[in-house]
Amino acid sequence: MLHRTGQKPHAGVCLEAKLFQAVDGRIEERETQLTQESPNGLPVTLSTEEANRIFEERMLSERRAALGLPVRGSQESDPTRQQPSNPTDYFENM
Repeated sequence: MLHRTGQKPHAGVCLEAKLFQAVDGRIEERETQLTQESPNGLPVTLSTEEANRIFEERMLSERRAALGLPVRGSQESDPTRQQPSNPTDYFENM
């Protein structure tokens, strides 16, 4: 939060605002997408859990970028996504 102390705002405040805007935009995009897919056309509001998941994905992306790691897409960071199955027979050549 910004306080009137005569000092310049900290860099963290700018990053928080940037993060908030990015997350808010992503939530609005998702709600719009779900509203368009809705059979009755009524506006859809994301649950707190879904909004938190979007926030956590964005935070993870920001942290990875800050550490110089490649930023993963939302599909890659989805914990419910099935991992490819590559069965290996370790005893095949014995």
